[in-house]
Amino acid sequence: MRRIGALAVILVVVLVESAAAVTPFPLLTGRVVDNAEILSPQTEQTLTQKLSDYEHGTTNQVVVFTTPSLAGQPIADYSNSLFRHWQLGQKDKDNGILLVIAAQDHALRIEVGYGLEGVLTDALAQQIIHTIIVPNFKAGQMEQGVVAGTEAILAVLGGNELPAAKNNKQTGAPWIFVGFIVLWLWISVVIMRAKRATQRLQNSTGDTSNALAEMIEDTAKAAIVLSSQNNGGNYGSRDASGGSDDRFSGGGGNSGGGGASGRW
Repeated sequence: MRRIGALAVILVVVLVESAAAVTPFPLLTGRVVDNAEILSPQTEQTLTQKLSDYEHGTTNQVVVFTTPSLAGQPIADYSNSLFRHWQLGQKDKDNGILLVIAAQDHALRIEVGYGLEGVLTDALAQQIIHTIIVPNFKAGQMEQGVVAGTEAILAVLGGNELPAAKNNKQTGAPWIFVGFIVLWLWISVVIMRAKRATQRLQNSTGDTSNALAEMIEDTAKAAIVLSSQNNGGNYGSRDASGGSDDRFSGGGGNSGGGGASGRW
């Protein structure tokens, strides 16, 4: 009976793994497959047209895929398998790019075909994710993040420098506020030390040079702190009709796992 039970368990495991192995990938319905419904219909159509024009001009094939969840699968493994299943890029060039966003998992990846690894390096893919896409996602601007990230990918493939993250200018105000708080604290310290120095002077016959030097030093420190906070505030911390194209398909390209992943 124990052997029968053990065999039954093994059989169940095999069946479950077999079922998982044959779970179909989503259909490649166009250059933008927005299964997580992040994009508005207009944005999806505009982005699809942009990617179509880009492919016709360069033969590089860039696809954006969003999904609610990967059901626990590592995004790097899933993205590479999906890339290979869709065969993105030309067969003789392997010039495909796949941007994957798992909305509920808060995970994303840029998967790069063999032929473009020297142009869109892992470091540049990481930079696009962490300086452009992730800041937008953290700010709740999912659609803007997808569009900005895709545009950054096209910019790099075109030999251009990465555009600045759109939300970088929005980070100055909080830093200025912090700077004023720090300055206020320093002023409070300066006043307290000045009072103590005055009391010492009243109880002694020494001159006022030491007390004045202390006050100047504290004021200078406060100015330095405020200046550094303001300068730091200009930098960020270190994403056819309805986007569907029935005629669109992969060109036989392949990927070896190049690219980068991130979370928000």
